[in-house]
Amino acid sequence: NDVWVIDAGEPSSNPESIGWREIGGMRLRPSPRAYHAAALVGNWMLITGGELQDESSSSEMWAFDVEKEIWQRANKDLAQNGRMRHAMCCVQHDSGAVGGTVAICGGHGQETSDARPVEATLLRLDQNKKDTTGDILCQELQAPAPLEDELSCRWPRRESTLMRLDTGHLVLFGGNDGQVMDQFGDGYHQCGFKDTLLADAPRGSASVGRWHRAMSGAPESMGTGCAVAAVQGRGQVVVVDHDPDGGSGLTRVLVLSLTASGRDSIAAAERSEE
Repeated sequence: NDVWVIDAGEPSSNPESIGWREIGGMRLRPSPRAYHAAALVGNWMLITGGELQDESSSSEMWAFDVEKEIWQRANKDLAQNGRMRHAMCCVQHDSGAVGGTVAICGGHGQETSDARPVEATLLRLDQNKKDTTGDILCQELQAPAPLEDELSCRWPRRESTLMRLDTGHLVLFGGNDGQVMDQFGDGYHQCGFKDTLLADAPRGSASVGRWHRAMSGAPESMGTGCAVAAVQGRGQVVVVDHDPDGGSGLTRVLVLSLTASGRDSIAAAERSEE
């Protein structure tokens, strides 16, 4: 449960002056955990769930104030019996330093068979000025409609990446379905490019629309342990992985570009290799 910060300074800063520092002296802090999710909401770094040291699943929600460098506890926990190996991102944040909405997708509870829904759960966060139940006031908002193909929503979706693009879309990429696991509970059966999910998340809105699957142009297979990032200012997601066919030793760079079709938005994948 340590907190470390890298002070990057200004763009013109001397690289030798950039370094890590540990934030200590905090009496209130979350207990040690793994497999939790984190998202930046204004000046808050929100963490949810995770696996505790006794291997139980946590339902706690904490926020670290990056300006004041203190932890604050939410006034309520996640629904059901905890959540781990889930994905989370900020959907909307207020113009001030605090307050906003996050989306949480997938993961599982205490048991790997206790899968959490792929459809996003939306949580509204505000500074609590009403009572003493917690420093942060948390309210669960209405979840979006599921995928048109309901069966596709029933897969467990663990350790995936959830991103909100500047174009106003929410993208859920990668992860595994938990069908093939090692002794530590890590999964190897990867969700492929054709399992990429997309929903409308309009700029400035605390809502998410209907989910769709990204099918067009997606490669048939993908490598494990890929890195994923959203391109700022553009409707693109960049994925870097290894050649899944093996033997070549190549690193692939794939770009998923969003295109509009009628009222809804779908995703198309453009492929390149190095």
